[in-house]
Amino acid sequence: MSDETIINLAPASTPFPILVVAFLVSLWIGVAAHEMGHFLVGKAVRFPTRLVQIGEGKLVCRVSLLGTPVEFRLLPLAGAVRFYPMMRTRKYAQLIVTAAGLLANFLMIALLGIWQKSSGPEDLSPGFWTAAFFGQCLPLLNLLPIPMKVQNQQIGSDGLRFIKTIFLKNGALTEFGKNYLFCLQEYTQDIGKHPLVSDHSSRIMQLRIIASYHDETLVITIVKEMEKLILTGSLTPPEECLVLDYFLTFALLSRNDKMFAQIDGWSQRLIELAPQSERAWATRGGVLTEIGRYEEAKAIMIPLLLKDQDLFNATVTRFFLGVAEFRLGNVPNAIRCCWEIRTRITEAQMLPTFRTRLTELEEKLSTALSAQQPTPELVTQ
Repeated sequence: MSDETIINLAPASTPFPILVVAFLVSLWIGVAAHEMGHFLVGKAVRFPTRLVQIGEGKLVCRVSLLGTPVEFRLLPLAGAVRFYPMMRTRKYAQLIVTAAGLLANFLMIALLGIWQKSSGPEDLSPGFWTAAFFGQCLPLLNLLPIPMKVQNQQIGSDGLRFIKTIFLKNGALTEFGKNYLFCLQEYTQDIGKHPLVSDHSSRIMQLRIIASYHDETLVITIVKEMEKLILTGSLTPPEECLVLDYFLTFALLSRNDKMFAQIDGWSQRLIELAPQSERAWATRGGVLTEIGRYEEAKAIMIPLLLKDQDLFNATVTRFFLGVAEFRLGNVPNAIRCCWEIRTRITEAQMLPTFRTRLTELEEKLSTALSAQQPTPELVTQ
C-alpha cells in the first residue's frame, strides 16, 4: 500500500467543522483501540486488571467489560489500563502487553487504508481521509520513551515502559511483592523455615487494594471473599494473620455493625497465630476497648507504647487507650492521648475513618470537661 493511498494532501472540499469532527472521532477510536489492545492481551495472559480508562477529564460513563470497569472520559488525549501489582515480574508477558496497544493502532491504520481503497473518489474527500489518518496516528506518540500523566497520575509512555521492562529480571520480586513479604514477616518468627506466601497471594493483594478505593458496601463483599480464602485452609499462617488484621483494622476504625460481632473471635485467632506480634497485640487492645473490657485493654496497650512501634500502630494504640481512659472516667489521660496523636501525625496522614473517630472522641472529652467545670491545672495536666 503506497503513502498516496492513505494520505492525499490535495485541498479538502469537506467543510472544516466536519474535518474537525472526523479527526476527533478518529482520535477517540484510536485511543480506545490502543487501550483495548493492552486490556485484551492482558486478559489473555492473565494480568489482573483494576481499571481501563479511555480519555481524560470529566467522566462521561462507566461500563463493565469482562468483569473490569471501563471509564470513558471527555477528552481523547490519553488513556490507561491499570493492572494490579504482581508478586513477581513476568518480563515477556509484560513486553507483549506493552506492545499490544501500539499493534492495535497499526491494525486500525491498516483498516482505515483498506476502507479508503475500497471507497470511490466521490464518497469522501481527501481532507476527510487526512483528518481520519492523523487521528489514528497520534496514539503512536506512545512510542516515544517519555514520562506521561493521566488523570494527574504519573505513568510512563509505552516506549519508556518497554525499555524499562527489557532490563527487568524475569521472575524477580516486584517492589509490591517485597512490601507484601515485609508485611507478612510481622507475623512470623521462623522466616525462611516455612513459606510465607501461597497461591492466593496475588488475590489477597488485589482485594486489599480494591478495598482501599471503594465504599463500605464493597469492603463487606471483599471481607466475605477473604473469609472464604481462610476457610479453604490454603493460606499460610502469616497470610491468615494479614487478612485477619485487615478485617480488624477496618472493623475497629469504621465501627461496621456487620463485622463487629466477629472482632473478638478474629483477634483471639490472630493472637493464637502470632503471639509474638506487637501489631497483633495492639489490635487486641483495640478490640478489648470496643467490647468494654477497658482495664484489660490498658494492660496491653500501655506497655506497647513504651516500645518502638511504627507510626500507624502507635497512633491507633494511643487512640484506643484514650477511648479506654475516657470510658473509665480518666478524662485528663484521654486528653493527653489525643494531644500526643495530634503532635505526631497530621490530618492529611490520617485515614478518613480514623480522623472522624478521633474528632468524635475529642468532642466527647470537651463535653465531659465542660460538665466537670475543670480547673486550668486539669486541662493542662
